[in-house]
Amino acid sequence: MTEQAGLDGSARTRAELLKADHWTDDAYDEFARRCLAAARKTPLFRGIAHFSNNIVDFAVRPAGADPFPAAGGLPWDEEVETEGRPGRQLLRCVADFSTTLDRLETGYLMRVLAVTTGGAMHYGRLKRGQHLVSVTLADDGVDALDWMMNDTVADIREAVLHQPDEHLGGDKNRPLRALDGPQDINFEADRTADQALVSVLRSHWRSLVNRHDLQYAAYYRDWALVCAGDALGDRLISPHLVGVVAAAKRAMYHDIAFRLRTTVASLAEPLQSIGLSGLTRLVLDVQEGAVYIHWLGEGEGDFVLGVTLDQFEVANAETRLRELVRGIAAAGS
Repeated sequence: MTEQAGLDGSARTRAELLKADHWTDDAYDEFARRCLAAARKTPLFRGIAHFSNNIVDFAVRPAGADPFPAAGGLPWDEEVETEGRPGRQLLRCVADFSTTLDRLETGYLMRVLAVTTGGAMHYGRLKRGQHLVSVTLADDGVDALDWMMNDTVADIREAVLHQPDEHLGGDKNRPLRALDGPQDINFEADRTADQALVSVLRSHWRSLVNRHDLQYAAYYRDWALVCAGDALGDRLISPHLVGVVAAAKRAMYHDIAFRLRTTVASLAEPLQSIGLSGLTRLVLDVQEGAVYIHWLGEGEGDFVLGVTLDQFEVANAETRLRELVRGIAAAGS
């Protein structure tokens, strides 16, 4: 079932609302209205799908958009089910990521942003069993889609579900803190690595990894750990580590880097189903901060893993991580 919804104020003036057959009352009206409003003000969005217990309830897409491929579906699938299939595939990955991250005891997974050179998929948790998945097929539409969906999740949670804002993506208005001089961090490096390179990397870590936002970072090359540094021993961070000593936390992050190898590979299915490939960035946003993976070049085993434990600093920590990645790339060139 398809309805036309007028959209004003942008180049895309109309969007389609696709309803599942089980939409028989007004239970989904407020969710759909807010998703349509979000689509109206977001350039380069391709679609938003709403799921309850892994079943697609409705989807929003630009009017006249080419449907997603129906490969892997059933002959009798409704168009809304075809539209929701990539999102349902992503939800399986989210379940795997959640299992991996549960060991950190930093709360449930609220947001996933999987970015490629051609676009991105975004997952946002509304509540247990209720989710939004959105897509952009433009690399310059990723940031707009990300913040639109973060704001939409917060709006629905507060206005419709009467739940608190969980600050997906952190506080985008919080200024990046100025760091005064080299930071006091724990830094370790592979003893077999080139020592001149290690010296440069140590300098980058001490200037960027800190107790306020980017509190842990590790550099992997061909899946092998080159170096890692953190501020987990700082007393400002100790409340986040109640019941878990800093050394144990470091070991957990190292273990997660290897556990993610399999689950990251599983992202290929939903991404390829919408014509995207080649992950460049992955954000796993939990209740207490986030875990980031930024890839270096084309090798899937060459990446930097970053962590923040402060939910309000999620955006700032990733800004700091980007600078660290640039420094690593320059050091290795």
